[in-house]
Amino acid sequence: MPLQTAVKTVIAAAVAGDKATADQSIYTPLNHLAGEGGATVGTFGWIQADGTVIDTGSTAPSGFVERVIVYPNYTVTSAGTLLIPEGFPVTLAVKGDYWVKTTQKCTVGGQVYVNQTTGAIEATNSSGTNVAATGWLFKMAGEANDMVIISNWS
Repeated sequence: MPLQTAVKTVIAAAVAGDKATADQSIYTPLNHLAGEGGATVGTFGWIQADGTVIDTGSTAPSGFVERVIVYPNYTVTSAGTLLIPEGFPVTLAVKGDYWVKTTQKCTVGGQVYVNQTTGAIEATNSSGTNVAATGWLFKMAGEANDMVIISNWS
């Protein structure tokens, strides 16, 4: 990746995994590490039998992987990533308000689904298989690939 070539004058609304409100989150009672292949920030994670967190699973997800900037990037010209490296701590929220990138058009109040194979955030259970309801709702409407807020506060 080349060095920066443009400067924006408007700050981005958010990055996937950012908190949408300050200090309104509840986390898993134990700390976890990213499992084999790492864990992706801004989507849901599954706690494995060994206590590690991965991006896919066959049940409902264990929580939402929050963006916490504590990971080293030793190569200045490398591309940014939302992947937590294997063995690094994962902040897993079970309740809160977060920014996500949805893969489908969503409406306010719609159920948030997660693809159990890819980890993608979905607004409908269109395939019927390998998709789990998360218990979270969309708090903003958006088109596919938009940044929107999800929450599981009633």
